[in-house]
Amino acid sequence: MLRITGGSCRGRQLRTVDGLATRPTSSKVREALFNMVQFQVQGSDWLDLFAGSGVVGIEALSRGAASCLFVEKIPRCCRILRDNLDKVDLTGGELWCMDFRLATEKLLQTGRNFDFVFVDPPYRAKGIYETVLGQAAGLLRPEGMLILEHLDSVKFDSELSLVKSRGYGDSALSFFMEEVSQ
Repeated sequence: MLRITGGSCRGRQLRTVDGLATRPTSSKVREALFNMVQFQVQGSDWLDLFAGSGVVGIEALSRGAASCLFVEKIPRCCRILRDNLDKVDLTGGELWCMDFRLATEKLLQTGRNFDFVFVDPPYRAKGIYETVLGQAAGLLRPEGMLILEHLDSVKFDSELSLVKSRGYGDSALSFFMEEVSQ
């Protein structure tokens, strides 16, 4: 069980998926993430790719985000995420049970974009970081931020500008924005 670390649902427990190759974002990493973006969360729109149990997106909603679209392809994770959304009873949560590639294509076609795109792909999937960064970059609003959780040891390239990166044990958070032309 995980606990929400802040906002209106602080302390509420969420279910996680046992036995699969999923690893929910730890409370330490979530607290660090939301400390870094705390003044931008209120009223923002989030996309949580590879959402798993939904803990990051639910945390965003708990802290005042207007909406969060959760994308997860594993049916068992989708059931648990749906249960977690029902349990916290927050408005603004939407779940798409599909592969991130199909979801991002659909979003790009409709022109839907977000203030924050949080991406937590399987750590060991080859080439996943560049693929995700490439597809998700087009979903950011001006001044929007893509936040990638990844193995601290992994290096990758992106057309987005790396704003900051912080390590937390084996994990790291990297924050990207589109380069602003002057």
